[in-house]
Amino acid sequence: TDHWSLNPDPWSAWLDADTTGSGLQVRPRREADRFQPLGMDGRSVKLSDFFVNVKLPKRARAKWPLVCVGDEIAWLAGYRIAHPFRITEKTKRVVHLSLVNKK
Repeated sequence: TDHWSLNPDPWSAWLDADTTGSGLQVRPRREADRFQPLGMDGRSVKLSDFFVNVKLPKRARAKWPLVCVGDEIAWLAGYRIAHPFRITEKTKRVVHLSLVNKK
C-alpha cells in the first residue's frame, strides 16, 4: 500500500523527490513567506494567514519548522505539504520526511 496516500501522521510527509531535488533545508519563518497548501490548486497564502487559520499559537510561529527548497516552502511540518511538491501519477521518486522531537 502507498503510505503517503492516507498519511495519518502530521509529523511525516511524502514529497516528489524530483521536485525537491537535494536542496531540502529546515528553517524558521521569514517576514514575507508565502505557502501553497495542498488542496488550494496552487494558490498561495501568506504564511502568517495560514498560521492564524490553523490556530497555531502566536508564541510558536516564529520558530515553527519549515521544510524548504530554496525560498519555497515544501512542507509546513505538522500541518500540510505544498501543492508543487505533492505526489502525482507522474511521480517517479519519493522522499519521506519525518520530524522527531528530541526533547
